[in-house]
Amino acid sequence: MTNVLIKKAKQKYGISDSDCNKILVEINNALDSILKSDLKAYGKLSDEPGLERKAQILSKEGKAELKKVFKDKIYVTNIVNSGSNALVDDIFIEPELLLVRGHYSDGMKLNYENLFNCRNRQEEMPLFLLIEGPPGSGKSTLTKKIISDFLKENEGKNALQQYHLLFFENGRTGGIHSLKSLMEVTLRNTCAKTQIDPMVHLSFLKILIIIDGLDEIDNSVVMFLKDIFKLMSISSSIHILITTRPEKTKFLYGIIPGTIEICHLQLHGISLDRRTEFILKYSSTLMTFGVETLKSSTRLYNETVNMILAKLADRLCAESQTISSNKFLGEFMKVLCRASLSDFSRGQICVSEENIMNIKAACDQLHLPTDDVLHSFFKVTENIGSNGYQDFKYEYLHRGLQEFLAASAIHDCLKQSNKKKLIRNVKSDVRRALETHNVPVSVSGEILESLSKMMREKIDRNPSVVNILKDLHNEDLKCHIGKYQNILAHLSCLIVRGDPDMIDSIIAEVVNLLKDHKLYSSEEWLNIVEESDFNCLVLSEIMKIIPRNHLVVRDGHLKAASLILQKIDQVDSIEMHISGDPQKLPELMDVLQTLSDKNTLMRLILIHHWRYPEQGSSDKYIKAVVPHQMTTR
Repeated sequence: MTNVLIKKAKQKYGISDSDCNKILVEINNALDSILKSDLKAYGKLSDEPGLERKAQILSKEGKAELKKVFKDKIYVTNIVNSGSNALVDDIFIEPELLLVRGHYSDGMKLNYENLFNCRNRQEEMPLFLLIEGPPGSGKSTLTKKIISDFLKENEGKNALQQYHLLFFENGRTGGIHSLKSLMEVTLRNTCAKTQIDPMVHLSFLKILIIIDGLDEIDNSVVMFLKDIFKLMSISSSIHILITTRPEKTKFLYGIIPGTIEICHLQLHGISLDRRTEFILKYSSTLMTFGVETLKSSTRLYNETVNMILAKLADRLCAESQTISSNKFLGEFMKVLCRASLSDFSRGQICVSEENIMNIKAACDQLHLPTDDVLHSFFKVTENIGSNGYQDFKYEYLHRGLQEFLAASAIHDCLKQSNKKKLIRNVKSDVRRALETHNVPVSVSGEILESLSKMMREKIDRNPSVVNILKDLHNEDLKCHIGKYQNILAHLSCLIVRGDPDMIDSIIAEVVNLLKDHKLYSSEEWLNIVEESDFNCLVLSEIMKIIPRNHLVVRDGHLKAASLILQKIDQVDSIEMHISGDPQKLPELMDVLQTLSDKNTLMRLILIHHWRYPEQGSSDKYIKAVVPHQMTTR
């Protein structure tokens, strides 16, 4: 950005190249000195009079400004009605947080209310909270809840009130450079009003920095983190919370200094037994679709899409009685799903310019109101582009919804029987993209002809998941397959529910695809069994490859675990984390009784009665394995 600004200044004011280079060197040297400095570079804090008083002013004025800055951060996007977002406090259900590395035993569950109360043996809180979780597990919702709780006043039990200031950065969108710039940008008005430099007063302030979704790590991110870690090494007043995907944790451990204590947690999302409660809180409208039995994430997204379409269809019918909205919306959904898969394959949560053009063209062709459609399926934000003109950014409402739509695109490709129609649709999308970029007709004609030939060759192959994904990644699929885990799980459920004739071939392919790349843990295999409504063919395929050395089972997977344990001879060890009320989990006794007949090392963690002793005890569940205690350890 600095280079761009200097070049524009050079053109406007006629500055020579040598002078421009000198200015750039001076700026870079200044930035470098800031990044390499520590708190002492800002003066001897304890010797300067009035610093503590100024810090108090900064804290009071800063928090008032943060309430305005973060006013949109405490809302969760309503994927049914983008015009009426919900306060995170109104829909928040405590997720499952398990300690991976900290001062308690591994695998221990940590409540949200204790997240900022955990202490080590010296009664100090770890400076670094690292929360890992797969896409859609609720990382962003958790950070919104933290911000919301921080902004609340006069709540004695609110552990976040220990912090004077909180700073937030979205790791997915980039723009991270240094702690100083983050503080000054966030508290722009406060700094201008008080003429106080936040960096000078850090020793008198306790601050929390949140980086949500640190999934894309580049040089600027590394510099930013190293800047913070350096300051944390000499000051215990700075705490940081980072959410990221599991595959990025190894990199973070590689750059964290050994002097910084880490509390590493895994986010497992909302437990299956509380999903109905979440959906009810999220939108009472879902009751129309029988929410009392809606626990599969695939079904949740499917009914969400149906609800969005129903709302859109009602609006269209009210505006024009001549529109056959259901037919047109069905055709539009195919374009939207293809766009979702295309953007997902490139790792984008934002819709690409080409796909926006295709979606708008489809709306025009199908006589659908473009603005209504775009605002129904995307989060739309207005920006002023570099050319000074109004620009819009379109973002999928949720990563999980994007994954479901991408799975629907693969499902549609697998069942596509009309080859001519498929080729015509793809050619139409490509033609629009070529016209958008003003490609000459002669050149575009050759491109479209080559594309048709290539597609006929590829489409003659038997349709398969592998071939569809290979086409997205130029045949190099091995290094990309990991990110398709959720999509493949959705695909399994869609096939089981809608295309029983495809189960034999496709389910086996999906299971083997995941098995060959060693991506899935026992929990994830059990989740596919649950998602597929315990389909016998799915169960049969997964039984062949589910690990027999160690199983981990949670509340939501008890029925799947019971079915599998009844059909396999031996499991070396099993770890059961049961957080809900055992009285409400009938499959728990089935699992324990099945295990009592096997020579299995068992670790049983029953949390409910330990937390609520007045509601009874868990003795009868322990006794379920006692009759065969000679073989069950």
